[in-house]
Amino acid sequence: MNVDEGGGEGEEEEDIAVVDPPVVDATEAATAEEEEEEEEQQEPASSSSMIQQTVLEDLERQYVQLREERDAIVQQMRHQQQRTKELEQQVKDASSKTTDDGSDPTLLTTQYQQAQEQVKLEKERCHRMELELDQLREEIRYVQTSRMTKIKLIR
Repeated sequence: MNVDEGGGEGEEEEDIAVVDPPVVDATEAATAEEEEEEEEQQEPASSSSMIQQTVLEDLERQYVQLREERDAIVQQMRHQQQRTKELEQQVKDASSKTTDDGSDPTLLTTQYQQAQEQVKLEKERCHRMELELDQLREEIRYVQTSRMTKIKLIR
């Protein structure tokens, strides 16, 4: 196909149809693009929201667990404080009782040590008596045995 600009005879002209692009409203195009972007964002957003939900649930569970532990510790602390008050009261009662008796703590200590010494001496005495008892049993056995042999010899 030769196309002359002169427009001579016998030349074929080729008609080229120019097709205009479809007319698309600008707002429709923008809306379509936004919808596509939203769909693309919704996938990560839904995944992100699921992760956030899981994290929140974990945090809530941890919070409840920590609160329960705190409550238990507070309860133990209150119990210990009550026990401490009871012990302090016992100490006050004991100290007031000692001062009411008019007893000197050093005198009481001395009396206690003397009582311990007395118990020790009594235990030693009992031990000596047991040893003496064992010796007497041996002598009785020896005497009985020798008596039996003498009786056998006499017969």
